[in-house]
Amino acid sequence: MITVSNGECAPIKHGSFSCKQGKLDEAEKLFKAALQEAKEAFGLRDPHAASALNNLVCVTVDYELKIEITFYFPF
Repeated sequence: MITVSNGECAPIKHGSFSCKQGKLDEAEKLFKAALQEAKEAFGLRDPHAASALNNLVCVTVDYELKIEITFYFPF
């Protein structure tokens, strides 16, 4: 697992940044990578994997909400 100085997973850090910028497709790819790394390193029942999965779900919900808002308010 690639980490940054504070011990946080690099794909999660970059995914969070991309999500905040509205780059949901990029964030999704990074969160999927983080989930895969966490599964391989710790197993699926580890809190690292749960956190990565939670981030992936959040970005997916954000993406679906963005599509829905665009559909109803296309300005």
